[in-house]
Amino acid sequence: MTDRLKRLAYRAQRRGFKEADIIFSRFAEAHLAGFSPAEVDEFEQILDLQDHDVVAWVLGRSEPPQNLRGPVFDKFLVFARSGLPFNGK
Repeated sequence: MTDRLKRLAYRAQRRGFKEADIIFSRFAEAHLAGFSPAEVDEFEQILDLQDHDVVAWVLGRSEPPQNLRGPVFDKFLVFARSGLPFNGK
């Protein structure tokens, strides 16, 4: 794993908001190592988003802006919504 991927994996684990820590760290563990450079760039942009916004989108409390939607973001939402214990489903 490259230094960049290690940094992103660390950022995914240490969000400061427990639910976001769970979502991001599990997603990173499952997908980060297999991402193309463009997908890594998109994931890094997702990591820059506010935790409370991301959790609200995952829980369906609000919809993410269309300009954020991309292949990695969509994969992230599907992954996060599929069976995490706090997602209300």
